[in-house]
Amino acid sequence: MDYHLIIIGAGAAGTDAALFAARAGIKTLLVEKDELGGTSYHRGCYAMRALQACASASKTAERSEKFGIGIEFFDTGWAEWSRVRHRVTSRLTTQLGQDLTAAGIIVDYGAASFIDNHQIQISDASGKRKTLTAENFIIATGSKPLYPGGTSPVPLRESHQSTQHHNTFNSDQVLEHEGIPTHILIVGAGYIGVEFASIYRALGSKVTLIEEKERVLPTWDPLAGQKVAEQLINDGVTIHVNQPFNPNNILRDTDLILMATGRRANMEGLGLEHIGVKTAKFIEVTNQMQVYSEEFSNIFAIGDVNGLALLDSVAFTQARVAIQNILDKHTTFNMQVIPKSIYTNPRIATVGFTHTDGYHFNEPIETIIDEVDAITDDTRSVIEPEKTTIKLLYQPESNQLLGCLAIGPSATEIVNDTSMALYTGANIQKMLNVATVHPSPSEYFIRTLQKRFDPTLSRSVTSA
Repeated sequence: MDYHLIIIGAGAAGTDAALFAARAGIKTLLVEKDELGGTSYHRGCYAMRALQACASASKTAERSEKFGIGIEFFDTGWAEWSRVRHRVTSRLTTQLGQDLTAAGIIVDYGAASFIDNHQIQISDASGKRKTLTAENFIIATGSKPLYPGGTSPVPLRESHQSTQHHNTFNSDQVLEHEGIPTHILIVGAGYIGVEFASIYRALGSKVTLIEEKERVLPTWDPLAGQKVAEQLINDGVTIHVNQPFNPNNILRDTDLILMATGRRANMEGLGLEHIGVKTAKFIEVTNQMQVYSEEFSNIFAIGDVNGLALLDSVAFTQARVAIQNILDKHTTFNMQVIPKSIYTNPRIATVGFTHTDGYHFNEPIETIIDEVDAITDDTRSVIEPEKTTIKLLYQPESNQLLGCLAIGPSATEIVNDTSMALYTGANIQKMLNVATVHPSPSEYFIRTLQKRFDPTLSRSVTSA
């Protein structure tokens, strides 16, 4: 065999797997069709966070007098923000390349396709082909928007004979669209839709957000959707829920439509039919990250391509699980202890069981909800406290923490604390005496527990 492991795809999942493999001494080849970093760096998490940083800076400039800074708000546009985004992704990609080189990982650029479960063919940009063999494979080719994008002819309501053309993009394409729309219609109020809604509203666009399900962020805890919807409405975004997309209902002043209606796996051209892999929108996997196949157990699929959760924290954990199993160290993937975060406004993070997971338990579940104006280690929060909501789920008989939802600028830090508590199985009574830096996000997590479990303090408890 040429390699012990060949990884197809150099996004978040694939590069993490390669770095884990290198540390374990596995002879590894990383194959990438386009560019290092994948969706995460160029169109996903880091790209969106760069744009949100620009939006946040603009809002800070608008209210600068509050901080005693006598500067006037300056106009910025999509072109300037895009330059910042490209600068961020370029820096991150360069650093990633250096990390891979330092780890001794070879990167082969080209499109990979399976011949059988031990052979792939790689075709480079010039059309040159070669065949390589490996004991094991990891598929980490990521995902792409369901909607292909393009210009959509939309019938006008006055006459079904005439049409009005709208620029209709998916989330990847809209990042490269330089103009700032007067009125953008966003179809889909999942995390991608609401992230773009807040960014375009900060640019001054009129924003209408529609969702066919009953609430914003329909796959997240209802409280998360409520808080995000409240902020969007406060910012001037028009939201319609329980409303499927109907081209005949598009307002006349709409000049851009963003279809944020979901994603699907990048599987085209992989030759999965040659290895009997089960697919639908995504590649089906076991809890050891092996693909479901009638014959083979040496092929794994991690990250967005398996559709379990399209988030970097999940991809990182799946990469570790796959490498552990390749090393014959039996490891399973448990979604309940994986923290998840989305960079909406406000920020949302969660770990463990949610309010809708009560059917998993025979015993009662109780909920603590605490809302605070947090002064954290961000010095600006002394002037403008960070509005933060913490929702904890626990079993009252065992005093066992089951999950956490945090909403606010420090949500990820609060949830990381909960994640460690869940993983170690720490009892709530023991956590009450944990000392934390003051002020800090961790402090508010502990205080929330103390409010409920210290009988000398007031409590806010509701049944789940």
